[in-house]
Amino acid sequence: MTDTKSSWDRYWAKGSASALPLSDDEQRQLGQFWQAQLLQNTPKTMTSAVELAAGAGDLTTQLMLFFGQYRPAPVLHALDSSAQALQQLQVRFERIKPLQCDLTAVPLTDHSQQLVVSQFGIEYGGAAGFNEAGRLVAADGVILLLVHHTDSEIFQQCARNNRMIRSMHDDQFFTKVGHWYRLAQPDAAVSQSDIITARTTLMHALQQAQQLLQQTGLVSLQIRQFYQDCAEIAAKVHLYQLQELLDWLQRMQAELLDSQRRGDAMQQVAMNYQQLDALCRAQWQPRQLKHRIEPFELAGKTLGWFVTARKKPA
Repeated sequence: MTDTKSSWDRYWAKGSASALPLSDDEQRQLGQFWQAQLLQNTPKTMTSAVELAAGAGDLTTQLMLFFGQYRPAPVLHALDSSAQALQQLQVRFERIKPLQCDLTAVPLTDHSQQLVVSQFGIEYGGAAGFNEAGRLVAADGVILLLVHHTDSEIFQQCARNNRMIRSMHDDQFFTKVGHWYRLAQPDAAVSQSDIITARTTLMHALQQAQQLLQQTGLVSLQIRQFYQDCAEIAAKVHLYQLQELLDWLQRMQAELLDSQRRGDAMQQVAMNYQQLDALCRAQWQPRQLKHRIEPFELAGKTLGWFVTARKKPA
């Protein structure tokens, strides 16, 4: 878990704009979805709200836009375990109240939030995260969640990405690239035969990767760009300093490993309907919360589960 948290910290430190593999148009549609749900479900008067696992601030953007209709605007507590994520959010949204903590122990009082919301984040806290959402929501409040789905496009792409990254390690792709960089230097004391062998080995590895990409299907831009860069640099390796190449290769290997860790974590927390329903019942029924779960689809693709919950009528 520590490795996963560190990988997210490094991801947000780069100023990554989003953690979702969506096009600009899909991001716009997702924003419209949230505006409609907020308008339909939130109380007419609201003073305080909390966003659990705020991350890149995709949802924060929609919340601040929606809160503009309130006078005064509700206080938004943006919670995340990553200090880097919260620093990025504070630069973008001066009026948020950042809270760096785990989902399992939120430092807010019971029943104090009229809106408890999360976009692909609360599930990382497991049962304790759902329990905290139930503890925090006010009697007149509502819980609105987007949760990872075991049959979603996001889940499937993560699986494809991780298959490709594991293949890189299994095939010693980084070692082959680095070996070619070293041997191809003008001052390298190696035979022409060794150079030809190293280049042939790398070209074969790139061909295998291309075949696997075609078999695997759509993967992240990061992976596709990495393979493309490797092929282009291999053809112009003499234009670069060796240390420059090795530093770039090491950095890309670390970034792809981080991506794999985040993908593994997502696949572990994604749920089917039965798992999600059982979790909601176990954590919320004792608090007299009634929930509803619906598949969330965008542009014909299933992206997750949309969950609403509020106090049962007396």
